[in-house]
Amino acid sequence: MKTVTEIEDMIRAKADEDEAFRGRLLGNPREAIKEASGLTVPEGF
Repeated sequence: MKTVTEIEDMIRAKADEDEAFRGRLLGNPREAIKEASGLTVPEGF
């Protein structure tokens, strides 16, 4: 299992490389994080 830091780094790298993903991350972060990592982010997190 990846650490929180590893997941954050992976998401940052994807956002840096993929402008469309960056837009999704800003518009709907929970779904974008799920897309990138496969993890479900709880409501209110």
